[in-house]
Amino acid sequence: MRPCNAPECARAVRRAAGHGQGVDVYAWPGRPAAHRLQLPVRSTPCRGTCPRRPTKLPSPPAVSHRREQHRDMEDAVNRVVEYYHESVTNYLDPRSEDWLLSRSILVPLTLIGSYLYFVKKCGPAFMANRQPYNVKSIMIVYNIIQIIANAYVFISAAQLWVSELKSITCQPIDYSVTETTRQMANLVWMYYVLKIADLIDTVLFVLRKKGSQATFLHVYHHCAMVMGGYLGCRFMLNGHVFLLGVINAFVHTVLYSYYLLAALRPETREASWKKYITVLQLVQFVILFVHNIFPLVTPDCHIQKIWSVILVVQNVFMFAMFSDFYAKAYCSKKKKQA
Repeated sequence: MRPCNAPECARAVRRAAGHGQGVDVYAWPGRPAAHRLQLPVRSTPCRGTCPRRPTKLPSPPAVSHRREQHRDMEDAVNRVVEYYHESVTNYLDPRSEDWLLSRSILVPLTLIGSYLYFVKKCGPAFMANRQPYNVKSIMIVYNIIQIIANAYVFISAAQLWVSELKSITCQPIDYSVTETTRQMANLVWMYYVLKIADLIDTVLFVLRKKGSQATFLHVYHHCAMVMGGYLGCRFMLNGHVFLLGVINAFVHTVLYSYYLLAALRPETREASWKKYITVLQLVQFVILFVHNIFPLVTPDCHIQKIWSVILVVQNVFMFAMFSDFYAKAYCSKKKKQA
């Protein structure tokens, strides 16, 4: 006679209890011990024919297969979490965890989201039935502040970078707390604030109804630099990537100097020499591309390679975008004039 399962034997026990009889209870072959029914046992088997087992109850092989799937999924999740901690959490710089604007990644994400919403939807809708605002005075003051701030970051950061340079091909991050590392960290945070301030430039475009100047290149570049500034504060307060801030601060000093001249003298916008500002930006991308290739090909370079990979890809993309802008803005004009 086949063994009874738990529900069957429970019913058999109730029937046998009315006649003062015992019942044998056998576990299914392979049934987990936690599911076995513990009952008083005599040598008398179940009387009568035990009903068939419920068809909805999974067979032991199906249960085993599901448990294996659950274990595999749990292992995969644990591996992802472990990789995240090894690659991200363990490299967070504790020196900047309480700084304003860099305590959480929600700060740059909120700024970028608000910026995109205003530039692409809210701002144009607000200006749809309005005349352009005269913000010339604001632009002049804004550009002067940007020139002074970027020049200060460039000069200070360049001096520190040269004094602390140990290798042009592989410069690990110094996590020690010294006067020099503190100054470098403060400059990284100031650079991050300047990238946030760059967003005002596009806001002024919208208020002047110059929405055509808020191109994909312009908007993407500003958003990427805000996120880059945040990541610099949380992961790279010095080290190999520090050169990016040095070069970019110099380029923006030149760029905002041109914007100031254009605000004071509108005819400057037609100057033939302004194309060299774009050339300067292209040179910047080439230098940073080569500089971030070095850690990837240098043996025994103990820095986070993921940032070098991201910056290599980013600079290739930006070089392609700015090259396209240069070709459309200057090469096409020459063809038309010819």
